[in-house]
Amino acid sequence: MPALRPEAHGDRLASAFRVAVLAALTLLFCRVASTVVVTFVVAVLYAYVLDPAVVRLERRRVPRTFAILLAIVASLALLGLLAYFLWTQLERFQQDFPKYRHELEELAATVRGFVDRLRQRTRTLVPPAPPPPGDAPAVVAVRDDASPLLAWTGRLLGAVNVLVVLTVIPFLTFFMLSGRNFFRDRIAALLCRHGWEQDACETMLDDVSQQIRWFAVGKLALHVILAVLTTAALLAIGVDYAWIWGPLSSVIALVPVFGFILGMVPPVLIALIQFDSLAPALWVVAAFVAIQFIETYVLTPKVVGRTVNLNALASLVAVLLFGWLWGAIGTILALPIAAALKAVCDHVDGLREMGALLGTEDRGRA
Repeated sequence: MPALRPEAHGDRLASAFRVAVLAALTLLFCRVASTVVVTFVVAVLYAYVLDPAVVRLERRRVPRTFAILLAIVASLALLGLLAYFLWTQLERFQQDFPKYRHELEELAATVRGFVDRLRQRTRTLVPPAPPPPGDAPAVVAVRDDASPLLAWTGRLLGAVNVLVVLTVIPFLTFFMLSGRNFFRDRIAALLCRHGWEQDACETMLDDVSQQIRWFAVGKLALHVILAVLTTAALLAIGVDYAWIWGPLSSVIALVPVFGFILGMVPPVLIALIQFDSLAPALWVVAAFVAIQFIETYVLTPKVVGRTVNLNALASLVAVLLFGWLWGAIGTILALPIAAALKAVCDHVDGLREMGALLGTEDRGRA
């Protein structure tokens, strides 16, 4: 392989440095302006999810503005009914929690005892390190002088912030759906000013938008199916509050690798406490394993398809990165954002290697 000229090597280093600086500034902006960015990302995904319904209403000769309003109102009503139903289930679980508390404490004591016995056995193999010389440091008591008024003010501001965000999202979604062609034309014009061809710009934007749309819709449909399957399996086994654990496990399943295990823990614990036998808990584990198998080999290829494929490592890194940036909501938004980035990389010549790095192996190629 011929060696690079010093000028070409310097150009590559300068280009890599610019990309690194741009990425760092982008992450800093996402961290500092997290509320604004998360609100915008949620509104974009919400618009992509509603867009197929809006298109179908338009095909039935419904005016676009009215179709958008109808889709938003219907979706908000459905979410409200679902939230009310889950809230009533959570209230029932909170009322019945004292009868589970004693069994949970006994189970925790059993686990602690097992860990202590294991620690004692390891101490016989590896002796503990000797204590450092000198007197033990004095324990300094720290007073908590935080004012209750400041604490309640912080909680009130947090609640107001959440209320404002939830109010702004439908309005942002409406403007995005109503101005879909306008934004597309403006982005295409901006790219054309930087040397892109008009047809190539429009084709790329349409392909990227379609891939992101069907990824968002497919992921939503997939996890709704997972919630239904998990809830039905837990109801068949007889686990209490299956209407809570089924939807909860489907949301936690958005986290790759660990989501399957984390979503399985609450119903397994409830089954261990509720029944005198170990068999129901084993049935819960078997049901989760079977549903995970169905999701991986049947539902994901059929529902999500091969529009945007992210490998496990890229998905896990995305969850860790956006979880660090935005917390719990970041772990949920990580996969759609990573899928959007991959879709853009797949359509830009200079970024296709990055898209291949994020994607899975294409087994259909020779």
